[in-house]
Amino acid sequence: MKIILDESAPQKLRLLIDSRHIVVTTWYQGWSGFKNGALLAAAEEAGFDLFLTADQEIS
Repeated sequence: MKIILDESAPQKLRLLIDSRHIVVTTWYQGWSGFKNGALLAAAEEAGFDLFLTADQEIS
């Protein structure tokens, strides 16, 4: 599974996810500062299966 962690999620969370999964951060992808809609579109286009965020205002 390909997982992306949003800037609002604890970045050390990636260390707790099973190593069988690919986990990257929005910063690593070069997507820091993307607004929610653009970020979700970019993640979908890049083939991510799961988007983890702590943002309570994402629709």
